[in-house]
Amino acid sequence: MMKLTESGRRYLRAVYLSGGNEAPVGPAEVGKRLGVSRVTALEMLKRLSEMNYGDYIPGRGLKLNQTGVNKVAEDIWRHHVMESALMDLIGINDHSLACAESSRASWDMSHEVLDILYEKLGRPVYGKCGCRIYPEIDRESLKKCRWCSQ
Repeated sequence: MMKLTESGRRYLRAVYLSGGNEAPVGPAEVGKRLGVSRVTALEMLKRLSEMNYGDYIPGRGLKLNQTGVNKVAEDIWRHHVMESALMDLIGINDHSLACAESSRASWDMSHEVLDILYEKLGRPVYGKCGCRIYPEIDRESLKKCRWCSQ
């Protein structure tokens, strides 16, 4: 099985933010959101389907399945827990810096360590940008987050 890359994670977020948990999202829309060509987006949407994150429907696009939605939710939670820990527990006052560092570090951090940080933070429901991260993500609130929209 292929490993999901950071690029693949960005595509999953883009599909989710475009409503891909409810209806297929096509490569033109994803390409526009991510600033890539339709052909590049099409290739990745098909790859995500092959990786079982959704079903690619020719002529319509990718509709996320529960595995895809769960991966998006996990990634959003991981990023925002790490970002909050950097700001609240470490003392980084620059939100952009904490966001950038979280983007690099949260993927390599074990779920066990992130759970500990989450507890130390008081189990927040919202990330620093105001988006809902737990118990379930909310597409509208995620639009506030610059990282989620990348």
